Formats: sequence, C-alpha cells, structure tokens
Amino acid sequence: MSCTDCKFKVGQIGAILVVDLVQVDALGVETPFDVSAASTLQIVVGKPSTAASTPQTFTAVFALAADGGTGDGTDGKIKMTTTLATDFDVSGDYEAEPYIVDATTGFDGRAQRVRFSVDPVIA
Repeated sequence: MSCTDCKFKVGQIGAILVVDLVQVDALGVETPFDVSAASTLQIVVGKPSTAASTPQTFTAVFALAADGGTGDGTDGKIKMTTTLATDFDVSGDYEAEPYIVDATTGFDGRAQRVRFSVDPVIA
C-alpha cells in the first residue's frame, strides 16, 4: 500500500489522500485489491503522537482518473478528502488505515497502514 500524493499542509481543505490497496501472493507479487463491491470504504487517520486526539474516520470513495484511479475500485485505489481546517490541524507524522467491508471477498477489517507528513505553514 502506498500514498500517491502525500504533500499536505496544516489546515489544508481539499487535501486528497489516495491509498493503493494491494494483495500479495505467495511469491511476493503485488496486485491491486479489487474493492469494487465493498459496502464500506473508510480511512481512519491518526494524528501525530504529540496531538492529544482520537483517530478520525473519513468516508472513502474510489479514486477517479484525476487522482490516478479508474473510478470503479477494481484498481484498489481509494481516496479521502479533507473538508475542515481541523482535519490536518497539527504538523507532524500521521498514519492512515483503510477500513473495508466487502462481502464478495469476505474482507472485513483494516488494511495495512500508510504514513504521511503534514507540514506547518509559514506564520
């Protein structure tokens, strides 16, 4: 799993975090994890350890072509968008875990974490 564009600033509204979901076979070969039939797509974001807060849960959607995806979930690319200045309100290292419920594949839980940084703004 990777973070497609992880250049964020504190207070940024409209920041798009794209997460690539993959599955790894016995030989270590990665392929996209098809989430096209998922009934729940969320991204749980944890702020830096210096921030006294509980993780935030964002509704995720399929990443569109403009975000590097196909828009249908077959490529395993999902995204979340910040809507409030408080979504990324402290600088530092964040973590994100996708949460997926997919009756077709039987997957129900969180996927591997991705880490990203939120940079401070010039005061």
